[in-house]
Amino acid sequence: LFAAESDNPVASTQVAGSEGDLEFSLEQGGEYYLRVLGDANVSTRYQVMIMGPPPSNDTCASPEAIRLRRGEPQVLMGTTEGAHHNAESACGGSRAGDVQYFVQVPEGGGIVRFELETLANDQGRRYDHLISLNRLCGEASELLCDDDSQSNYNDRIEAQLDAGIYTLTVDTLSSFSGGSPFRLTASIG
Repeated sequence: LFAAESDNPVASTQVAGSEGDLEFSLEQGGEYYLRVLGDANVSTRYQVMIMGPPPSNDTCASPEAIRLRRGEPQVLMGTTEGAHHNAESACGGSRAGDVQYFVQVPEGGGIVRFELETLANDQGRRYDHLISLNRLCGEASELLCDDDSQSNYNDRIEAQLDAGIYTLTVDTLSSFSGGSPFRLTASIG
């Protein structure tokens, strides 16, 4: 990434393989140029996604808390736009942006339900999501996952859970999308 009329890069990276990230923060506005270089005698296609800052619950270090209360469904609005790839699921979402929620199941446990509806972004596009429930954040401890069991763009997990803390991950299904907003409903019976 170069500032206009400068030969010194503001940020740069080398990619080994087929995917890479260039993260940077700009201190001042202005005109900038992105230069993509490849092998001298090879032509190839590439995709560039420019995203804003990640959501506040982008990683396991900063999850959003959901404290379940019987008879009080919670509706949360969220997004995977700008999110980094942090988690893998048996349902998909490989190398795609995801966000994290810590879910507190109250004493006595119960039947917990999570319903996710993918919404359109500012450009009117919807990029499919999936949801997964894990015992621990960022580790291979998946209990359940769902991609579109209700219908396209609608995911649902329902399970009998003991009291404790769980991790719910909302993952973008495709690594070739910039993410989408969503509506998440969480309840305990």
